[in-house]
Amino acid sequence: MGTDKQNVFDFPEGNRLKEEGMAQARSPEYRAHTLEMARKAAYHAGMDDYYGAKGGITADTVWRRMQLQGDDPEILGKAWGSVWRGPYAQHFVPTGTTRKSARKTNHARPQAVWMWQP
Repeated sequence: MGTDKQNVFDFPEGNRLKEEGMAQARSPEYRAHTLEMARKAAYHAGMDDYYGAKGGITADTVWRRMQLQGDDPEILGKAWGSVWRGPYAQHFVPTGTTRKSARKTNHARPQAVWMWQP
């Protein structure tokens, strides 16, 4: 047997690393333009949902919207959590439900469903 130690999940350290990554993703030097495009796409998708379907939006919704706008959502990388924060944060309300991602690369991973609240 090797001398490998079992990795035990350290919740405080995990949260610290998450916040650090999100801060990096929000920093002006790091994907700022793409993050702003994603937030605008989320805003428009949220408004469309509010005045139309009322089914809520997910990261997949924003991904498709960005592609239609001619932006590359792949560049966002770790910054996806930051999409729901920022200038429109007070308007995006989590519904408490999830939907399986339709994107093949996500392997049907559950995604939070958000609603726009004016």
